[in-house]
Amino acid sequence: MYTFDMLIKDLRTGREIEFIYNSLNCSITNGKSGWQFCVGNIVVANGYKNVEGIIESICRYEFGDGISLEDIFDKCLYEESTLYIL
Repeated sequence: MYTFDMLIKDLRTGREIEFIYNSLNCSITNGKSGWQFCVGNIVVANGYKNVEGIIESICRYEFGDGISLEDIFDKCLYEESTLYIL
């Protein structure tokens, strides 16, 4: 099982994460404008030059159903076959 702590560790080493939760494509990526977090077609957080900024942002984020990213990963609520660690 891939946990939230593993996700944070992977982000800190420069890796990017993609997954589907509740039929929403989600991603945490690093591009020209910095780190960004997308849920569906919405950019929830972007422009973080330092990975710690995006980590802080995703730690505070809750989906519309009140579920946090920590819950999604620690309770394995994402679609396992859609998890990509790039």
